[in-house]
Amino acid sequence: MPGGHRGFGIGQISGDYLWSRYTWIEIHDWTAIALVVVVIIHIILHWKWIVYMTKRMIGIQK
Repeated sequence: MPGGHRGFGIGQISGDYLWSRYTWIEIHDWTAIALVVVVIIHIILHWKWIVYMTKRMIGIQK
């Protein structure tokens, strides 16, 4: 897998601060999955409020 620098920054400090590039990719991917799960749970928990506010904003009243 290419480094992604496209020739810029050659000779600079490596990005392997704590872990290798592939470990950082794994951390990035799993963090993204966890964030998506948290957002889905958040939406599920607040669904009634979302429906209420949507109806209120478009003018649907009971």
